[in-house]
Amino acid sequence: MLAKPVFGNVESVPIEEDDYTGYVELYLTDDEMADFYSNPLVYGQNLKINQYANIYNSDKELVDTLLWTGDGFR
Repeated sequence: MLAKPVFGNVESVPIEEDDYTGYVELYLTDDEMADFYSNPLVYGQNLKINQYANIYNSDKELVDTLLWTGDGFR
């Protein structure tokens, strides 16, 4: 370990695998979809920058694909 000579007693911690795929799929009812477009920042809070959100309606049809920028969708 490189840190041991500098910091003394250190232990390694296993890194958890991230399930990052570059996109999320959101299946929304009509009411949820209206809320999504009215309050997009609320939905984007759990996304990573440059992660896509594929929006599906209640019939499981893709209706929109948006990119989260950290400040909003584009």
